[in-house]
Amino acid sequence: MKTSVILLIALLSSGCASNDFSKFYHDNTSTEPADAVAKRLYPYTGSTQILSTKNHDADAENLTARGFVCIGFSAFEGAGAVTEKQLKQHAAKVGADIVLWGSSYLGAEQGAVPFLQYNPGQVSTTTSSGTAHVNMHGGGDRSTVSANYSGTSTTTTPGTFSTHFVPRTFHRYGHSATFWRRSKPRTLGVYWEVLPNTLREQFARNTGAYVTLVIIDSPAFRANILKGDIITHIGDVEVMSPAEAGKQLEGLAGQNVRIRVLRKGQLVDVEVQLNPPT
Repeated sequence: MKTSVILLIALLSSGCASNDFSKFYHDNTSTEPADAVAKRLYPYTGSTQILSTKNHDADAENLTARGFVCIGFSAFEGAGAVTEKQLKQHAAKVGADIVLWGSSYLGAEQGAVPFLQYNPGQVSTTTSSGTAHVNMHGGGDRSTVSANYSGTSTTTTPGTFSTHFVPRTFHRYGHSATFWRRSKPRTLGVYWEVLPNTLREQFARNTGAYVTLVIIDSPAFRANILKGDIITHIGDVEVMSPAEAGKQLEGLAGQNVRIRVLRKGQLVDVEVQLNPPT
C-alpha cells in the first residue's frame, strides 16, 4: 500500500516539473539580429521585479512610458497556480528586469488521475513427511530398514501491476506574463504610427506620424509633445510616414531641431533637443 501511495503522489505532482513560462514563451526580439537588440537595450541587471496586474494593457503602457521594452511574453492555461520562482527562473533566462504577470480563474473541470498499484506475488509453502522402507540383502539374510522424513518447499509467484483511477477536480487558470528590459534613450522618445482612418478623414491628410505614447523625461516629453499629436515636419522637411521620420531623426541625433505638430486642428512649433546617438 505504501508503494501505491508513493506512485500516486509522483503522478499527481509530475506536471509541476516543467516551467510553462519557458514552454510557451514567445521572443519578441527573435526577428532581429542579436547586435541590434543589444544596441537598443541595456544589459540585464541580474535581478527581476515581479509586478502583479489586473489591467495588463494599462500597466504595459505605463512601463513603456517609463522606458522599458517588452522583450517577450508567455500565455497559457493550466491546472493550479504558478509560482514566483517559475517566473523569476524564466526572467533570468531571458534577461528581464521586470515581469508583468496576471492570472485569472477559468473554472473547474471534473476528471480522473490514473495511478499504478503494485500487487505483491503469492508465497505458498508445501510440507511433506512420511516413512521410507529400504529392503537390504546380504549373506543370504534379508532385512528391512525404515526411516522417517520431513521437509518443506516454498513457491513464489511474480507480482503484478494494476491501474486505478482517482476522481479529481481540476481548477483551470489563465496565466499571462510579459517580460521587460530597460531601453537605452531614444533620439526623440516617442512611439508613433501611421494616421488612423478617423484622423485622415478629420484632417483630410494621409501624411504625418501619429504619436501614441511619449516616454517620460525624454526630449519629446521635455518639449511638451503630447500623445495624440501628429508630427507633420521635422525642421523644414515634411514627415511622410513614421518610418521616414525615424531615419531623419537618426541623422539629427544630438541636435536642437524644430518640430511641427498638428494638435486639435492647430499647428504648433516646438524646439526639441534630441538625444545623442547611443
